[in-house]
Amino acid sequence: FGSGDYFYHGEGIWCWKYPQVEEITRSHQDRKAAFGCIAAPMPDVFPPSALIFLPNTRPTYPDGAPIPDKTVKDSEWWAIRSAIMTHFLGPGNKGYFQRVTGMKAYLRANGIKADSSKLADAAYLNSLVVRCIFYVIFGDYNSKWLSDDDVATLTNWRNYAIFFVLPRLLQRFFFNLLSNKIKELRVNQAHIIDRLQLREPFQKMN
Repeated sequence: FGSGDYFYHGEGIWCWKYPQVEEITRSHQDRKAAFGCIAAPMPDVFPPSALIFLPNTRPTYPDGAPIPDKTVKDSEWWAIRSAIMTHFLGPGNKGYFQRVTGMKAYLRANGIKADSSKLADAAYLNSLVVRCIFYVIFGDYNSKWLSDDDVATLTNWRNYAIFFVLPRLLQRFFFNLLSNKIKELRVNQAHIIDRLQLREPFQKMN
């Protein structure tokens, strides 16, 4: 509702002018577990305290008042993000940078050659993305080339992407059929992790 600089949609107020949008994205954000100002499906699709939903603001009391002597670095968002950057995408993940820079050699060693004719083949490109991400994350524990069956399972994280952003209301409207697909995918991925004997590093990362 509304046709001026601001309008109301879902459960919140929106603005559309670029300077305002840029200012918001560059500033601290009091985020909620929602997409498009409509509640996200938690905990069936997203876990509680998912990083994308945590406010990147200084801690507050239940009534919203800022806690004295606390900064954004004391927030849950800062703690989780710092842990990810340190232990998952940084020095804490042994060999991470070496695997990233050595990706070309890894692909060549597994018979992958540059082929511009395949740039429009989404299924092929998605399979390479899955294999590369898996190698970057778990390559220090298991650098084997993933099987086609495992890749077919893991590419569903991309195939189901549209299901994630559907609000809780729509998930319920579809009788949770879409969110159940995501739950099943999590179980299937866990089976892959177990079969490749990666449970220990997987639990450590989580």
